[in-house]
Amino acid sequence: MKKLLFLLIPFFLLTSCKKAIEEAKEDLVIKAMTDGQWAITSFLLNGGNITPDFSPYRFKYYSNKTVDAINNGVVEKTGTWDGNASTMTTSANFVS
Repeated sequence: MKKLLFLLIPFFLLTSCKKAIEEAKEDLVIKAMTDGQWAITSFLLNGGNITPDFSPYRFKYYSNKTVDAINNGVVEKTGTWDGNASTMTTSANFVS
């Protein structure tokens, strides 16, 4: 029984550490994303540059995973967002 307990303790510690690290990474993404407003500086779609389409917009991200698209100071749409600390990417979804 002691051998089994001795083997299980490191397993649970490693699992807990990995989960804590992932949660810390997610917290950092949320903290960074929700600090101020964001502008799109480059947006390429199917080889075309559509960056100018977004020049009047700023995006405000919130910790509840919602995002406002602000056009010339006015909230035009609210959507949802998600971030991935491992790949350093975010995505947003605005439903028409």
